[in-house]
Amino acid sequence: MKRFLILLLAVLLLLSGIGCAELPVSQPTENTTVGSTDPSEMVTQPQPETAPTGTAPQTPTEQTQAPTTLPTQMSTAAQTQPTQPTEPTQATQPTQMTQSTQPTQPTQVTQPTQPTQITQPTQPTQPAQPQETQGAVQTTEQPTDSGCQHDYQQTYTKAATCTAEGSKKFTCSKCGAVIRQTIPMKEHSYQAATCLKPKTCTACAHTEGTALGHSYGQDHICTRCGVKDGASSDEGPVEFAVTVRSDEGTALSGITVTVTADSGSASGITDSKGKVSIALDSASSRYTVHLSNVPEGYQAQSSYSFGSTQVTINLKSLPVRSDPNDHSKARYQVGDEMMDFTLTDVDGRTYKLSELLQENKLIILDFWYVSCNPCKQEFPYFEAALEAYGDDIILLAVDPFYSAADIRQLRDEMDLSFPVFQDPLGLSGGFAVESYPTTVFIDSTGTIRKIHRGAFSDEAAFLRAVEAYV
Repeated sequence: MKRFLILLLAVLLLLSGIGCAELPVSQPTENTTVGSTDPSEMVTQPQPETAPTGTAPQTPTEQTQAPTTLPTQMSTAAQTQPTQPTEPTQATQPTQMTQSTQPTQPTQVTQPTQPTQITQPTQPTQPAQPQETQGAVQTTEQPTDSGCQHDYQQTYTKAATCTAEGSKKFTCSKCGAVIRQTIPMKEHSYQAATCLKPKTCTACAHTEGTALGHSYGQDHICTRCGVKDGASSDEGPVEFAVTVRSDEGTALSGITVTVTADSGSASGITDSKGKVSIALDSASSRYTVHLSNVPEGYQAQSSYSFGSTQVTINLKSLPVRSDPNDHSKARYQVGDEMMDFTLTDVDGRTYKLSELLQENKLIILDFWYVSCNPCKQEFPYFEAALEAYGDDIILLAVDPFYSAADIRQLRDEMDLSFPVFQDPLGLSGGFAVESYPTTVFIDSTGTIRKIHRGAFSDEAAFLRAVEAYV
């Protein structure tokens, strides 16, 4: 029984050593005294919790004697097995297990791609400024210190010519400020005179001075142009051939052509092709031609001078003068030649179509009336066109309904620069005007080129229509 108790205590000590494997070997556990020889301490050891429940002491004597011998044997057991409490610590080896398991290498992180280079924003477009033409005189209709960063748009341009100033207009699309440039006229660019032509401007065909005339040598050949002197010819009579036609190329028949040369003069009449051949006794260095019986609607010069025997004469077209006091039944169409007329404006000034055509490239007839709002909306467009092309166009505004006083009052209120008329000749009837406004374009030959019924959509549309004929 004693041996059993000793063995049981040894087992308990061993188990207590295993439970304290993580503690140092020399560290005593709670409620346990290792190697003690004091009997009183051994008696205070709580035995009921560790004693086996299946074995009861046989006699009270054995139970009371056990404590006297137990401390010695326990001390002996503790001395004979000093290393047993440390074995669980060696078996556990938590540190070695941690080291034996190598940590998984972290997955290599892919370097982030370089961010796409951000395109630098483009610089904002600078507001457009008018480019000043060399020599131009510039005026501003609205102050430039209004704080607006002006963005000028060119609204019209009139090119300078040899005989007239040009102009440009720029309007700010933001605030409406206007800059105008007056461009000085160009100088003539003359081409040298020849034997038959005086010096001529290559830009506008203006002539100055006289032709040089032939300079014949002893061989009767001009030293400048190589033409043989006709007076020295032994060929005898010559044929002088003339073709007469309009500016548009229409052959003009029935015209009497008279040619004067050194040997005298002769006449002939143009055929259906506008041609005539006139026999002369001998050739000449200079021929003078006169035309007569010219049809109505065409304008001829008083005479023409030539150094050749093969010539063509183009006649300027004029409107046909027929029934000048009543145009109401004419029924004009595009392509017709406009009959001549004379209108008197509300201030008493007269305007004759045939005279206007000699001074202008385009005649504009505008049919309107005082209370027509769409008609009045077009007036600024007319003013812009007259400012741009005033040397080449004229605009006549005809009101068939209102009195001269009413028309004059509106003209003054709107400060219109073009003449305004009543319609005593019935021109609105000749164009069958039923919708107002209606605008008619007549070119320099008196030909009706365009009939626009209704208002133009804007200033640019009207300027484009004008530009087509100037």
